[in-house]
Amino acid sequence: MLDKRQIRYLLFGILVILVSTSIWFASTLSATETKSAEPWPPFVMVYTDWGAQRGPDKTPGYVKARIIYKDSRHWRSEILEDSVMPSFAGSFTEFSGNQLTGFNATFNQSVTVAEPTNPKLAPDDWLLPGQITYLKQKPNISLQPSTQPGVSKLIKNEEIPCDPDVAQCNKPTTQVVTEILFDSKFELPMGMTVYSNNQKSRQVTVDEFSWTMPTR
Repeated sequence: MLDKRQIRYLLFGILVILVSTSIWFASTLSATETKSAEPWPPFVMVYTDWGAQRGPDKTPGYVKARIIYKDSRHWRSEILEDSVMPSFAGSFTEFSGNQLTGFNATFNQSVTVAEPTNPKLAPDDWLLPGQITYLKQKPNISLQPSTQPGVSKLIKNEEIPCDPDVAQCNKPTTQVVTEILFDSKFELPMGMTVYSNNQKSRQVTVDEFSWTMPTR
């Protein structure tokens, strides 16, 4: 049985995913709009996104990606490795001001769709502009110092309805703890770990990072 992430891969393969993504981002990011025009300075990031049930038959798997971020309307996200679908490496999404372009390396096909100016799109679901500021206002949030200089940790605790496509359901709800590392000055997420009922279900690790303009 395919999980939700694998189904999204297949939809992308037949060039439906890009249109669906624009709608998904519109609904997801509406609550995380930033007050300033630009949430972060330009940067380059390589990260690994591991999931406990990413692969076939809910086996572990990972994706390694590179983001080249110039500003909120000019960025490129490229898949470098995909342990579940190796042929997906080289696929990319690029936002260039007024259009979103996606290329699927598996099928060697691309598509471009026009995007509205609001809400803003994001390179990935864990890199939402304004999410740290938004989460800090919530009652189920705690902040802790990090061992990394200039980096803080935000911990979110929540109880959500159990989804059998995501985890084994032994009871109606799942206790989810999300730990987000973020740059203390610009509130750029720098890593994330998610625990479902005390079991690690997802981990995003930043492998390489650099600001591409002086920031401090």
